[in-house]
Amino acid sequence: MTEKELRKLRRQDLLQLLILQGREVSEQTDKIRELQDRIAALERDREQQRTRDDRQETELDRLREQLDGRDKALEELREQLKAKESALESLREKLERKNDAVARLAERLGDKVEELQQHPPAHPAPETPLQQLSSHLPNLSLPHFGGKGKK
Repeated sequence: MTEKELRKLRRQDLLQLLILQGREVSEQTDKIRELQDRIAALERDREQQRTRDDRQETELDRLREQLDGRDKALEELREQLKAKESALESLREKLERKNDAVARLAERLGDKVEELQQHPPAHPAPETPLQQLSSHLPNLSLPHFGGKGKK
């Protein structure tokens, strides 16, 4: 409304206009308060969410560190396992070589026994130093060396 139109209005019309404007101001003030309350609630919620996020980030960092430590320990265990597997393979190879050597010695011993059974020596074999020692120490048990002691 223009100023000219306002001047032409009666006093009662002006009062009604003021009342209407007052109501609108009151309604707008209420809406502003309501929006301010909503903004404050949203800010509180956002702050609470930030706090939760910070706690979760801290927990996530702790879990990452724990996982890194476990990964490191797992890698060390894998390296130890690899070293032990290598040592075990080495021992297997060594055992295989020794088993082969024992088999060859057993075969040679069998050949010697067979040869001695077919052609016994004309005179008895001289005593070995170990046999001599065991004859001087009759109570000494040396069964794995062919000793004569008590068992």
